[in-house]
Amino acid sequence: MAALVLVLFAGVVNASADLPSSWALVEVEAAEALGLVPAGLVLGYRENTTRQEFCHLVMNLVKVKTGMTISSFSGKP
Repeated sequence: MAALVLVLFAGVVNASADLPSSWALVEVEAAEALGLVPAGLVLGYRENTTRQEFCHLVMNLVKVKTGMTISSFSGKP
C-alpha cells in the first residue's frame, strides 16, 4: 500500500498516520459522529495512546452516555 503524503510548509508529513486503520474506520467514524472522540484526539489514530488520552476518551464516553462529569463522581463542583 502506498503511503499518503501531504506537503506542508516545505516539509513532508505522512497523512496516513492521521487516519484510522481500514479495519477500524467504520467504528471510529461512528464514535466521532456520536461525539465520543474529544476534539484533540481526532488525528494521529495510528500513534500510541497515552494514559492521559485514554482517560479523556473514557471520561468523554461517561459524559456523553450518562451526562455526568468527573465532578459528579467526586462530589466536588
